[in-house]
Amino acid sequence: MNDYNIEDRPDLVALKSKLIQNNLNIELKKRESKSYLNIGGEVRQKGPESFLGVFATIPLRIFDRGQGEILKAEELYKKTSLEVEAKRREIVAEVRAAKRELRSREELLLQYRKIHLIEKNKDIQEKSRLAYIRGASNLVTFLEAERNFLNVLKNNFELIYLYYLSIEKFRASIGKLGNHLLGYEGKN
Repeated sequence: MNDYNIEDRPDLVALKSKLIQNNLNIELKKRESKSYLNIGGEVRQKGPESFLGVFATIPLRIFDRGQGEILKAEELYKKTSLEVEAKRREIVAEVRAAKRELRSREELLLQYRKIHLIEKNKDIQEKSRLAYIRGASNLVTFLEAERNFLNVLKNNFELIYLYYLSIEKFRASIGKLGNHLLGYEGKN
Protein backbone atom coordinates (compact mmCIF):
# COMPACT_ATOMS: atom_id res chain seq x y z
CA MET A 1 0.00 0.00 0.00
CA ASN A 2 3.01 2.30 0.37
CA ASP A 3 4.48 1.42 -3.02
CA TYR A 4 3.26 4.27 -5.19
CA ASN A 5 4.48 7.44 -6.85
CA ILE A 6 2.12 10.38 -7.14
CA GLU A 7 4.23 11.80 -9.98
CA ASP A 8 2.71 9.15 -12.27
CA ARG A 9 -0.84 10.45 -11.93
CA PRO A 10 -2.19 11.55 -15.32
CA ASP A 11 -3.51 14.91 -14.09
CA LEU A 12 -0.14 15.79 -12.55
CA VAL A 13 1.73 14.59 -15.64
CA ALA A 14 -0.47 16.83 -17.80
CA LEU A 15 0.23 19.85 -15.58
CA LYS A 16 3.97 19.13 -15.63
CA SER A 17 3.97 18.93 -19.42
CA LYS A 18 2.10 22.26 -19.49
CA LEU A 19 4.82 23.67 -17.21
CA ILE A 20 7.53 22.47 -19.60
CA GLN A 21 5.61 23.97 -22.51
CA ASN A 22 5.37 27.32 -20.71
CA ASN A 23 9.10 27.24 -19.95
CA LEU A 24 9.84 26.64 -23.62
CA ASN A 25 7.46 29.47 -24.47
CA ILE A 26 9.56 31.83 -22.31
CA GLU A 27 12.66 30.84 -24.27
CA LEU A 28 10.81 31.35 -27.54
CA LYS A 29 9.63 34.82 -26.52
CA LYS A 30 13.16 35.77 -25.44
CA ARG A 31 14.58 34.67 -28.76
CA GLU A 32 11.82 36.39 -30.70
CA SER A 33 12.50 39.67 -28.89
CA LYS A 34 16.22 39.77 -29.65
CA SER A 35 17.35 42.22 -32.26
CA TYR A 36 19.96 40.80 -34.57
CA LEU A 37 22.60 42.76 -36.39
CA ASN A 38 22.23 42.60 -40.15
CA ILE A 39 25.36 43.38 -42.12
CA GLY A 40 25.28 43.87 -45.83
CA GLY A 41 27.31 45.19 -48.66
CA GLU A 42 26.71 46.64 -52.07
CA VAL A 43 28.86 47.22 -55.11
CA ARG A 44 27.73 49.64 -57.85
CA GLN A 45 29.31 50.81 -60.97
CA LYS A 46 28.46 54.15 -62.39
CA GLY A 47 30.38 54.80 -65.49
CA PRO A 48 34.08 54.29 -65.01
CA GLU A 49 33.81 54.51 -61.23
CA SER A 50 32.96 51.69 -58.84
CA PHE A 51 31.31 52.28 -55.50
CA LEU A 52 31.49 49.91 -52.59
CA GLY A 53 29.08 50.25 -49.69
CA VAL A 54 28.91 48.41 -46.39
CA PHE A 55 25.99 48.84 -44.02
CA ALA A 56 24.69 47.43 -40.77
CA THR A 57 21.15 47.52 -39.37
CA ILE A 58 19.70 46.73 -35.96
CA PRO A 59 15.94 46.99 -35.50
CA LEU A 60 15.10 49.12 -32.47
CA ARG A 61 12.09 47.92 -30.53
CA ILE A 62 10.85 51.23 -29.26
CA PHE A 63 7.15 50.94 -30.04
CA ASP A 64 7.00 47.15 -30.21
CA ARG A 65 3.57 45.79 -29.38
CA GLY A 66 5.04 42.55 -28.05
CA GLN A 67 7.24 44.13 -25.37
CA GLY A 68 5.36 42.46 -22.52
CA GLU A 69 5.27 38.99 -24.06
CA ILE A 70 8.28 37.75 -22.08
CA LEU A 71 6.81 38.96 -18.78
CA LYS A 72 3.46 37.49 -19.74
CA ALA A 73 5.10 34.12 -20.51
CA GLU A 74 7.05 34.22 -17.23
CA GLU A 75 3.90 34.95 -15.23
CA LEU A 76 2.12 32.11 -16.99
CA TYR A 77 5.02 29.82 -16.06
CA LYS A 78 4.83 30.93 -12.40
CA LYS A 79 1.08 30.37 -12.38
CA THR A 80 1.46 26.89 -13.84
CA SER A 81 4.22 25.98 -11.35
CA LEU A 82 1.91 27.04 -8.51
CA GLU A 83 -0.84 24.90 -10.03
CA VAL A 84 1.54 21.92 -10.11
CA GLU A 85 2.43 22.37 -6.43
CA ALA A 86 -1.22 22.80 -5.48
CA LYS A 87 -2.10 19.64 -7.42
CA ARG A 88 0.68 17.74 -5.61
CA ARG A 89 -0.70 18.83 -2.23
CA GLU A 90 -4.22 17.92 -3.35
CA ILE A 91 -3.07 14.47 -4.48
CA VAL A 92 -1.21 13.85 -1.21
CA ALA A 93 -4.33 14.80 0.76
CA GLU A 94 -6.47 12.60 -1.48
CA VAL A 95 -4.11 9.63 -1.02
CA ARG A 96 -4.08 10.10 2.76
CA ALA A 97 -7.87 10.22 2.88
CA ALA A 98 -8.14 7.13 0.67
CA LYS A 99 -5.63 5.28 2.89
CA ARG A 100 -7.55 6.19 6.03
CA GLU A 101 -10.81 5.06 4.48
CA LEU A 102 -9.26 1.80 3.30
CA ARG A 103 -7.78 1.07 6.73
CA SER A 104 -11.03 1.84 8.55
CA ARG A 105 -13.06 -0.32 6.15
CA GLU A 106 -10.56 -3.14 6.54
CA GLU A 107 -10.64 -2.88 10.35
CA LEU A 108 -14.43 -2.84 10.36
CA LEU A 109 -14.60 -5.89 8.10
CA LEU A 110 -12.04 -7.74 10.23
CA GLN A 111 -13.96 -6.90 13.42
CA TYR A 112 -17.15 -8.15 11.81
CA ARG A 113 -15.47 -11.44 10.93
CA LYS A 114 -13.56 -11.66 14.20
CA ILE A 115 -16.71 -11.82 16.33
CA HIS A 116 -18.26 -14.41 13.97
CA LEU A 117 -21.48 -12.44 13.73
CA ILE A 118 -22.76 -14.28 10.66
CA GLU A 119 -22.16 -17.72 12.17
CA LYS A 120 -23.83 -16.72 15.45
CA ASN A 121 -26.88 -15.33 13.69
CA LYS A 122 -27.02 -18.39 11.43
CA ASP A 123 -27.07 -20.62 14.53
CA ILE A 124 -29.83 -18.52 16.12
CA GLN A 125 -31.83 -18.61 12.90
CA GLU A 126 -31.39 -22.38 12.62
CA LYS A 127 -32.38 -22.96 16.26
CA SER A 128 -35.43 -20.74 15.82
CA ARG A 129 -36.41 -22.64 12.66
CA LEU A 130 -36.10 -26.00 14.44
CA ALA A 131 -38.07 -24.69 17.44
CA TYR A 132 -40.82 -23.46 15.11
CA ILE A 133 -40.96 -26.81 13.25
CA ARG A 134 -41.23 -28.70 16.56
CA GLY A 135 -43.92 -26.31 17.76
CA ALA A 136 -41.89 -24.88 20.63
CA SER A 137 -41.91 -21.38 19.10
CA ASN A 138 -44.36 -19.23 17.18
CA LEU A 139 -44.09 -17.89 13.63
CA VAL A 140 -43.28 -14.32 14.75
CA THR A 141 -40.17 -15.44 16.64
CA PHE A 142 -39.00 -17.52 13.68
CA LEU A 143 -39.55 -14.63 11.23
CA GLU A 144 -37.78 -12.21 13.57
CA ALA A 145 -34.72 -14.50 13.73
CA GLU A 146 -34.83 -14.88 9.93
CA ARG A 147 -35.01 -11.10 9.45
CA ASN A 148 -32.10 -10.53 11.86
CA PHE A 149 -29.97 -13.08 10.02
CA LEU A 150 -30.75 -11.50 6.63
CA ASN A 151 -29.95 -8.03 8.00
CA VAL A 152 -26.59 -9.23 9.31
CA LEU A 153 -25.87 -10.89 5.97
CA LYS A 154 -26.86 -7.73 4.07
CA ASN A 155 -24.65 -5.60 6.32
CA ASN A 156 -21.75 -7.98 5.75
CA PHE A 157 -22.13 -7.72 1.97
CA GLU A 158 -22.36 -3.93 2.24
CA LEU A 159 -19.14 -3.90 4.24
CA ILE A 160 -17.42 -6.04 1.63
CA TYR A 161 -18.70 -3.76 -1.13
CA LEU A 162 -17.51 -0.63 0.70
CA TYR A 163 -14.14 -2.27 1.35
CA TYR A 164 -13.59 -3.03 -2.33
CA LEU A 165 -14.87 0.42 -3.22
CA SER A 166 -12.28 1.97 -0.90
CA ILE A 167 -9.59 -0.15 -2.59
CA GLU A 168 -10.63 1.27 -5.96
CA LYS A 169 -10.68 4.80 -4.53
CA PHE A 170 -7.15 4.30 -3.26
CA ARG A 171 -6.02 2.96 -6.63
CA ALA A 172 -7.62 5.93 -8.36
CA SER A 173 -5.97 8.35 -5.93
CA ILE A 174 -2.50 7.04 -6.77
CA GLY A 175 -3.27 6.84 -10.47
CA LYS A 176 -3.25 3.05 -10.87
CA LEU A 177 -6.47 1.20 -11.47
CA GLY A 178 -5.10 -2.26 -12.32
CA ASN A 179 -5.77 -5.47 -10.35
CA HIS A 180 -2.05 -6.12 -9.88
CA LEU A 181 -1.69 -3.46 -7.19
CA LEU A 182 -1.80 -4.39 -3.49
CA GLY A 183 -2.18 -8.09 -4.22
CA TYR A 184 -5.99 -8.02 -4.26
CA GLU A 185 -6.84 -10.35 -7.13
CA GLY A 186 -10.40 -11.11 -6.08
CA LYS A 187 -9.43 -12.42 -2.62
CA ASN A 188 -11.80 -12.00 0.32
